[in-house]
Amino acid sequence: MTGQVVTNTSSARVVVTRVFGVLVAASAAEHGLGEALQGSRAPAGPFIQSWPDAAFFRIEAGEPALTLVPNLLAAGVLTLLLSTVFVWRAMARSARIPRVDLALVSILLLLVGGGFGPPPGMGGSREVIARRGTPSRTRPKPVDYRNLPKIELPEV
Repeated sequence: MTGQVVTNTSSARVVVTRVFGVLVAASAAEHGLGEALQGSRAPAGPFIQSWPDAAFFRIEAGEPALTLVPNLLAAGVLTLLLSTVFVWRAMARSARIPRVDLALVSILLLLVGGGFGPPPGMGGSREVIARRGTPSRTRPKPVDYRNLPKIELPEV
């Protein structure tokens, strides 16, 4: 068994990746919905507000995002589609570690208006940044207390 990595779908790493994936996708979908509801109009620049008129998001300055898409409706629809792809990829079992697919989709979400949270949000998942072949935990060798050297204490 030495040198082999056993992959278990219920391991903590997979669970964390799936939880973070769903949270990131939900956050991005919320941005996409706000952009789509603004209608088919051009943004003033690459930095936009997903919910500019919503009182609920006033404390967050209207949910800022970045988009390279020249139409808010198209940016919102693309963000919603990429959020769906992100959930699908996060829930899929993958033998690839690091999860390059999730990293690429999170960068795409950043560029189409999914908010600034997807790349750092997936950075919180250990599976995205883990190296292939690294065991999730290592066990120290047991100490044999019978073979320890004798220590003589000085007399006081």
